[in-house]
Amino acid sequence: MDWTEDLATLLIGKALPASARIMQDAGTALPIGDIIQRLSNFVLDQVKRDVSWRPGSRKLLAQLRVAGVRSALVTMSRQSLAAEVVRHLPMGAFEFMITGETVSRGKPHPEPYLMAEERLGRDIDGLSLDRIVAIEDSLPGIASASASGAVTLGVLLPG
Repeated sequence: MDWTEDLATLLIGKALPASARIMQDAGTALPIGDIIQRLSNFVLDQVKRDVSWRPGSRKLLAQLRVAGVRSALVTMSRQSLAAEVVRHLPMGAFEFMITGETVSRGKPHPEPYLMAEERLGRDIDGLSLDRIVAIEDSLPGIASASASGAVTLGVLLPG
C-alpha cells in the first residue's frame, strides 16, 4: 500500500475502525486492530514532537476558559493521543474528553456529541443541544455534530 495525501485526507475525523477498513481497502494486509495500533502510535509519536494548531485556536480556548465557557473535546482519537494534544493547550482548556474508546458509534454518528451534551447537562439546568456550539475540523465531525442538533461550525483546510 502506498501512503498518499488523498489516503490521509480520507482518514481525517473518522472513527479508528472505519479508518482501518479504508486502509485495508487500499491494500493493507493487517487486521483492523493492528492497523489501529500502528496508526495511533504513529500519530502519537508525531504529536509528542509537534502539534499543528489552526490559527487562533489556542487563543480562543484560553479566552473561553477565562470567560467561564465550558468546553469538551469530542474526538475519535484514542484517549492517549487526545491527552497528549490537550497537554499542549492552556491548562483547563477542556473540562473532559469524549474519545473513540468512550463511544460505541463514532463520527459521523451523533453519539459522541450526544454523550458530551449529557455530561455537560448533569449540572447545567436547561442545557439543550441547540445551546451547544461544536467547532469541527472534518466532514465526519461536522456530520456528527450537526446530526446531534448542536450548532455546528466547520473549519476545514482548503484543498
